[in-house]
Amino acid sequence: MIAVPMRRERIRDGVLAMAGFAVIEAAVGALWPAAGPQVVTWEAALSVVGWSAFGGIVAALPQGHRLLPLAWALILGPHLARTADAPALAVVALALGLVGVLRPRVGAALIVGSGLAAAAVGQRPETAPPIEGGAGRDVVLITVDTLRADALGALPGEGWWVFDQAISAAPWTLPAMDSLMRGLPVRRHGGGRVVEGGFTRPDARTTPLAEALQARGYATAAFVSNPHLRAELGFDEGFQRFAHSDRWVEPLFGVHTAQAWRHRLGGPLPRLRHDRDALLVDAAIRWWSAGSSAPRFLWVHLLLPHEYRRDPHPRRAPSDSPADLRAAYRGNVDACAAELTRLLAALGDGPLVFVTADHGESLGEEGRWGHGGALVDPQLRVPLRVRGLGEGRTARQVAVVDLYRAAVEGSLQPLVQGRPVVEVGATRRSPSAWGARIEGGALIPRSAPGESSGEILAPDDALKQALEAIGYVDERDRIGRGKGP
Repeated sequence: MIAVPMRRERIRDGVLAMAGFAVIEAAVGALWPAAGPQVVTWEAALSVVGWSAFGGIVAALPQGHRLLPLAWALILGPHLARTADAPALAVVALALGLVGVLRPRVGAALIVGSGLAAAAVGQRPETAPPIEGGAGRDVVLITVDTLRADALGALPGEGWWVFDQAISAAPWTLPAMDSLMRGLPVRRHGGGRVVEGGFTRPDARTTPLAEALQARGYATAAFVSNPHLRAELGFDEGFQRFAHSDRWVEPLFGVHTAQAWRHRLGGPLPRLRHDRDALLVDAAIRWWSAGSSAPRFLWVHLLLPHEYRRDPHPRRAPSDSPADLRAAYRGNVDACAAELTRLLAALGDGPLVFVTADHGESLGEEGRWGHGGALVDPQLRVPLRVRGLGEGRTARQVAVVDLYRAAVEGSLQPLVQGRPVVEVGATRRSPSAWGARIEGGALIPRSAPGESSGEILAPDDALKQALEAIGYVDERDRIGRGKGP
């Protein structure tokens, strides 16, 4: 007669402990949202019910009231360690779980407190104190990954300058974006080249665009995707707030775990990957809407066109037929254009806005597919639109790297004057592929520059895995060769 009430009490304690964990995690996530996904009410309610059931089931087992803290430590500890980049947290969680074995009520309190830890990791800050003062006009840079020059239609609103012959510095992300952010061709800054052991870093004497604007009193923020644009590779330099989608986790541990396992078992991509452009735009709009007494520089990088094969929109896996692949690419461009339109509407008419791409994409021209492998127009020509400096159109050849000066100076002059010759190079597959594109489309081969004497970054396992997820690492683990479209 005594055992039954005691067992019920233990089950009750297990239910309350896990419900307390879920409630605290959801409350912290809702009150202090991070840059990424926000807490969804129905998911929070489902989390409370699910964890409560888990607590009751484990507590109902023989000695379950002692096992529950240990089981929870084994489940949550690795997650905290991974998302916080602190392996010691797994050991700490295990130690606390063992304490809970000896003192079940202390273990229940530790479970509830772990809700704070889980929420804190999920909501870890990506900000630095904003600067005040300064003078200048708000500047917005929107880059779209893998967007061909002929893929972007008309943008909403009036007052756009359209550049029909904008040429990227390289046919893949890392050297192209190094060049855009430093206003120099690859041969001059030396970064983004695939060499034995990793990637070259740009010359430290060059100044990233965000640093140049911050020095003029700008508050700076970036909301980006693509592993090549990580802080590890230097793209956070000059940004007070740098939010990369690869660093985001779901704000509810249960949702995060369920989506990860569903993906591992062959299910659809987790929301953080499938909806990353929408989440990036959401985060950028929240930052922009908060306002600032200083002028602002905002950079947003969207990835949807790049993912047309691995993550097609709508979710209909394309075959390998050329028609299906082109249709999948078009679908992802359309989905990205919808997010771009939403972002532009939120920005209003005040800021100086630049819209461009890191590189293009071959879709069967001359038998080529993908990007990064050749200095050809489908991979080098990108859209370039500017709003806030009048309206017009030009067919003159321009270098995307000149966007740097246009943004810093707040002037179209660096772009409208055009460039009869644009330096291009740094393919993924051929270190000797360099050239100069002359106005009209012809490419003059040029010798490869000498080996870089600057810093070489060797990608760690986490970066390699992130690159492999978007097709930049092949089965031989050779950085830069690529295996996807």
